[in-house]
Amino acid sequence: MGLVKDRFTVHTYRVRGIASAIIAHCISHARALGIDDILIGSYARDTPKYLYQKLGFVPVCLTRHFVKTIEHPVGREDSPIY
Repeated sequence: MGLVKDRFTVHTYRVRGIASAIIAHCISHARALGIDDILIGSYARDTPKYLYQKLGFVPVCLTRHFVKTIEHPVGREDSPIY
């Protein structure tokens, strides 16, 4: 499986086909290497998902991020947590 990560187009260069061209190149390169599937990430509410769908990508999963706020005992804010 191929993975396309960390892509971003500077605002002043958007809507010029740059991202589409780069991703198309990645697809061609993956095909030449015999890779069958390519994973590209996008947040559910983020606009790049429309570009990825236009390029033939389909949603397969939803990623969730979890965070835990650790409460420290009063007066022990700098104590290590084990």
